Amino acid sequence: VQLAQFYLMVEDYDKALATYDLAYRNGFLETGANITRLAQLMAQKGAPYQAAKVFEKHMKSGLITQDAKSYEILAGFYQNAKEFKEAADFYGKAAAISNDGKLYLKQGRLLSLGEKYNEAIPVLEKAISLGIEHPGEANFELALAHLSLKQYKSAYNRAVLAAKDKKTEKSAN
Repeated sequence: VQLAQFYLMVEDYDKALATYDLAYRNGFLETGANITRLAQLMAQKGAPYQAAKVFEKHMKSGLITQDAKSYEILAGFYQNAKEFKEAADFYGKAAAISNDGKLYLKQGRLLSLGEKYNEAIPVLEKAISLGIEHPGEANFELALAHLSLKQYKSAYNRAVLAAKDKKTEKSAN
C-alpha cells in the first residue's frame, strides 16, 4: 500500500494501479480511502465498470460510507462505463440524501438518455424546484422529454422557459 502511494506521489499511475490491484487481491486494502483510490485509478485507466463494481461491493460491506458523496462517485463510475440506468439510480440516491438540484438534473438527463421520459419528468421538475444555477438546462431536458412523449403543448412551454436562460437560449429557440 505504501509503495502504491509512493507511485501516486511521483505520478506513475500505471505502477500505482498495478500495485494497488496487487494489494487489493491479497487483502491489504483495509480502508475506504484505499478502495476509493483503487477504483479511481481503475476508472482513469479505462476500467470504469470494474471500478464501479469494486466501489459498490465495499459500499455494501460498510467499508465505504453510504453517503451522498459516495453515491455520487459510484454514479460517476457507472456513467463513465455507459451504464446509464445504474448511474441514474445512484445519482437519485445521492440527490435524495443531499437534496441537491444538480444531482437531480444529472439523474433526469440519464433517465432521458435511457428513454425513461415518464420517470425523468418529475426528477427534472424537482431539480428546478430545489433551485439550480441554470434552470434552463432542466427546462430544455423537460421540453425534449415532453416532445418524445408527444406532449407538444408542455414541450413548447418548457422550451419557452429554457429560452429565457442564457445557457440554453440558442438551443431552446
